[in-house]
Amino acid sequence: MPHKKLKVAAQGMLDAYKNLLDARGYIADAAQMTAANALQALYTNLLCFKVDLAALSNACWRRPSRPRACISGAEWGVARAS
Repeated sequence: MPHKKLKVAAQGMLDAYKNLLDARGYIADAAQMTAANALQALYTNLLCFKVDLAALSNACWRRPSRPRACISGAEWGVARAS
């Protein structure tokens, strides 16, 4: 789960919305909760994107492994001839 890697709450957007409703004394209707759930899905997708992007950028900047052997010019000519 991406929220564990980024150290954020799994239901972060919904939790914040419910806390805001409780603080102001409001009650959300079905349409508002549907919209909040859609925003939570977008939030989860954003977290997945951030984790994937971080993994990709780390792979791009990682130094390549060193070759196991080096072929000199003379050996290259022999290798190409055979």
